[in-house]
Amino acid sequence: MQYQYQDQPTNCILASNSPYIGVLLKLHLEQSPGSKIRERKNIFASFCQNFSHRKASQITSNELRDWLVGLQHKNHYSERNLLAIKPLLNHFFKFLVSDGYLASNPLENLQLNSRTPPTRQRILLSEMEVIAALKDLKRESPWVVFPFIFCLAHTGARRDEIRKLRWSDVDLHNRLIHLKITKNGENRSLKMSDPLFELLHSSTRIKEWVFLNQFGRLISVTQIDDAIIRLQKNHPEMKRWRCHDLRHSYAYNFLKQGGQMYQLQAILGHKSIQMTIDLYGQLRAADIEKINLYPDSTSHALRRVDDV
Repeated sequence: MQYQYQDQPTNCILASNSPYIGVLLKLHLEQSPGSKIRERKNIFASFCQNFSHRKASQITSNELRDWLVGLQHKNHYSERNLLAIKPLLNHFFKFLVSDGYLASNPLENLQLNSRTPPTRQRILLSEMEVIAALKDLKRESPWVVFPFIFCLAHTGARRDEIRKLRWSDVDLHNRLIHLKITKNGENRSLKMSDPLFELLHSSTRIKEWVFLNQFGRLISVTQIDDAIIRLQKNHPEMKRWRCHDLRHSYAYNFLKQGGQMYQLQAILGHKSIQMTIDLYGQLRAADIEKINLYPDSTSHALRRVDDV
């Protein structure tokens, strides 16, 4: 998806030498097509949406910090993730200084850790806890919310990647789900587990969207969240998980079963392996369940020892 620059704010027509961020971004990218500012498309789009209609001279360090902290809170970024965003913007702001649009780079005085709000604690569900939650949810909302949450739990995908899934992107023949509305703007394909294949194969195709509400419209975020809250109210012993916790739980259980970090990166659609490591590299060796890697060779070796 290509982001459209906001070149013409309300009641303002911009000239080619305009000091507005939107126009200066276009000029910067024309001169430096390899600029890192577009490396993470969701960050670039957010930056454009928040600042393209503003004059370069109006942008302050505090304002940039508040924007970054807002991103952290919204997307559950770690402090390390947040710090990695700063270099993506730095090339652009250096361009503004060198071409005389700014007297100094506001990123130089940017401190990210002083006003970072506390983020919601990550909730991890074990394999059995996920299964139990799905069983309870099936009793609560068998035809609307349950199929959506089931797909979410079996793919590790983000909420809107699954919520906006179209039947045209479901390949039952090859058992693949093609995700085209992703956070980083890049398509990826996921293999269906056997239970997920059975669920989608048995589902009725009514409209282009896979997951519909009882009125035949695309299921809404509010309806999903309300169903989860209602489920947990009826089951007070259940952990207070949300949709994104199912993504974390998928990653956690994948690694516990012996999955590899690079495999997990591909499944989750992270731009870099470092992001996957930052989020899930804390898994302890004692948590890994797949430890018997060589059952055949080990038993053969033991038999040879016994023969001696």
